[in-house]
Amino acid sequence: MKKIKHLMIWIGLLLSLVSCKDAMETIGLGGDEIPAEGVTLNIELPNFSEKKINTRAGADESIRNVTAVFYGEGNTYKDKADVKIGSKNADGTYQATISKVPSGTKTVHLVTNINDLTEEEAKDLQAAYRKIDTNNPICWGSVSLETLLNGTPTVDLFRPYAKVTLKVAGAVKAVFPEEDAGLIINHTAAKSAIAPAGYNEPTDALAPTTEFSSTDVGDGTSREVAVTETSAGVANVIIKAKYNGKEGYYKVGLYKDADKTSQYALLRNHNYTITVTKVNDYGFEKLDDAVNSDPENRLEADVVDDNPAITNMIACKDYELGVSDN
Repeated sequence: MKKIKHLMIWIGLLLSLVSCKDAMETIGLGGDEIPAEGVTLNIELPNFSEKKINTRAGADESIRNVTAVFYGEGNTYKDKADVKIGSKNADGTYQATISKVPSGTKTVHLVTNINDLTEEEAKDLQAAYRKIDTNNPICWGSVSLETLLNGTPTVDLFRPYAKVTLKVAGAVKAVFPEEDAGLIINHTAAKSAIAPAGYNEPTDALAPTTEFSSTDVGDGTSREVAVTETSAGVANVIIKAKYNGKEGYYKVGLYKDADKTSQYALLRNHNYTITVTKVNDYGFEKLDDAVNSDPENRLEADVVDDNPAITNMIACKDYELGVSDN
């Protein structure tokens, strides 16, 4: 009888502990020391300068919503939740709050401007795809729960696409006017995922692209275009321009150096600036002829990846999330 009483006492204690744990999860603590009121963040749209990343600040862009996706050990999906966006602060940032974090969360992923993110997409953001929208950019970033609780100031967000910018050096503008030049890029990846492979910032060792879009990016009138993330040397970068008044097409290799032994991959968040420095001949009369040719010396250009000079600041009009002490 004494043993039965002891056993009942132990069962009662265990049930009490389970009940406490459930209560913690209900109010948002999740057993991970999350404040009951949640985690407060600041959302910022930086006003990047031409000198820094060679682009305008995106006055037309907006954040319509932010979704938090929670992962446990080994990127095991736990849950997702809307992030509450508050009013605009005096410094231009927007206050936001994650009100509940599931028990066992190790990493918090943040996705902007998708109001219908499905459970299946959330379970594997590196295999979820959405159309490019430069006015309401889909951005992704991640941060460990431990880092969030320790008050790290910013979480960098990555766009799923790259940007290519065309410029013409002053010395050749008289015969090759910049205002008449534009980009056409084809044979880019058919799609790029919301999050990069392995949830890590990609490098030029990007896995080879195997599915390609049949649609051109740009029509030869814009000097700034957004393209899907594409492995090195497979996209066709064409400049449509006038040389001494005659219109033509020029193919450009995104070479890393003068030896022309390797090319840049088109990586998400990176801005690749092509500056035409010399024109030696008229371009091809037909676009297809330029596409099917090799990059040649009809035109010389410098190609710069603007991203490396700015640590974790990316190609065009980016958002950041910052942890607020408020």
